[in-house]
Amino acid sequence: MKNKEFHWLSIEPYVHGVVKTNRALLYNTLNKKYLIIHDQPDITTLISKLLDTNNGRVIKLSSSLLQKTTIKEFIESFRKKYMGDLYSSEWSSGKPFIFAPNPIIKESTFQLQDFLHEVTIHLDSGPNPKMKPWKNAYYQFPFPQIDDTKKKEMDFKLLESLIVQLSPLPIATIHLVGNEVFNYSFWIPLMEMIKNKQFRLKIHSPLSHLEDENLIYSGKHTQVSLLITLPINMIDLRKIEALAQNQVDQSEIEFNFVVQTPEEVAAVSEIMKTFKLKNSFFKPYFNGSNLDFFESMVFMNPTDILSSRPGQKQILSRYLLNENDFGRLTVLPDGELFANVNDPRIGILTDTNLADLVKKEWKEGSSWRRIRINQSPCNHCIYQFLCPPVSNYELYLKKFNFCHTVFE
Repeated sequence: MKNKEFHWLSIEPYVHGVVKTNRALLYNTLNKKYLIIHDQPDITTLISKLLDTNNGRVIKLSSSLLQKTTIKEFIESFRKKYMGDLYSSEWSSGKPFIFAPNPIIKESTFQLQDFLHEVTIHLDSGPNPKMKPWKNAYYQFPFPQIDDTKKKEMDFKLLESLIVQLSPLPIATIHLVGNEVFNYSFWIPLMEMIKNKQFRLKIHSPLSHLEDENLIYSGKHTQVSLLITLPINMIDLRKIEALAQNQVDQSEIEFNFVVQTPEEVAAVSEIMKTFKLKNSFFKPYFNGSNLDFFESMVFMNPTDILSSRPGQKQILSRYLLNENDFGRLTVLPDGELFANVNDPRIGILTDTNLADLVKKEWKEGSSWRRIRINQSPCNHCIYQFLCPPVSNYELYLKKFNFCHTVFE
């Protein structure tokens, strides 16, 4: 006679779960439905057992346990959201087993093309009185490097050597950044060298240093990101108007407004509306005293995190890699190489080749593999893998909870 005294409860392989003390989260990566449990020890214990790899995502539930109201309500909601199912022991007296994806890093022969897809090259650095109030923007988002030393330009031979090493690779994007990027001494030879390459080119330039909007390079697969600081003078305002009117395809130009206050956001919103800027963005800048502004612009709450609706592949990658940094490098004019400019450099291009430096970051570095489970207080949060990867803002502020979720 078959045993009728228990049921099998299973959780689907596409359901992601986290349990932290008295809180738990289950998230269906297919339909994006979720369950959040607070202060229900019976349920968090049950979920912990379901997620235990030793249990094969299937556990045995006794008939008496199934009679508990909290358990019954949980399973009803669990099944309605297609997270798993309940099977009678009549279906199988032997324990079923569900194979779930388990992210691993496959250590095989190192191939540079598998580990590099985006490179940011700073063509110059040095003093820039007009941009000095934003000198720390460089650590927060793509922005020229500004310091009080004399102007430096990347040696063209070094740049040429770098492009030659990148040319055979399936690089998605090369970013060119500078205080006066279009006035780089070897701009024309550089454009000639890369004009037939397959990668996308994105040029980052302060609008204030763009002397003639008609000089914007609009070659194949090229986009110009204009960095616009406030207040905006009439000269720059006319440049924005001319660019908006003359550009047949505005996707070739990106208007990035660096903002520090709610008033600046309001002023920029009016400019965007007036000139009908389709490809325009806010770039919040932390100046050391506007944390309240950052809370309103950048901080997230649980609703924001859940509304991002990440898929299974995205979540699994966050167990191992930082999506913001992985595969990305930054090169300064003197050849210093960074996986993230907020971290120590990983080497200098003049000392060794690119492949060796990338391999060093992959094997020994901290940027590409920086995940939330290793950061406090994220390691205590049920949203740690639904939340976007650790950002430059967090690294610069040394604050890893741009949110209001941990103690809810």
